[in-house]
Amino acid sequence: MKTKLIDAYKIPDLFLPLIVNGDSQGLTNEELKALQLWEEKLTKNSNYSHIIIECPDDNNKPYFTWRPDIINLGCNVYDLKVYGVYKTWDM
Repeated sequence: MKTKLIDAYKIPDLFLPLIVNGDSQGLTNEELKALQLWEEKLTKNSNYSHIIIECPDDNNKPYFTWRPDIINLGCNVYDLKVYGVYKTWDM
């Protein structure tokens, strides 16, 4: 699997249970749709089949911002790197 760093994004902390553990409990349908649309935006018209979002470590602390990625509401976020996974092996 070949990957490439796309960028670092301000990922709202409310998405971490889903990103880290696959647990969508507590997320609304609108929040799930927003995450899906954001991922589709990153992979559409690219050579990426999907994305990988890094998990925060002990050095990555959340902070509040009015301008997170994915949703348009002020919230606590983590700065996390997002990698694209290429569709084919010969990239």
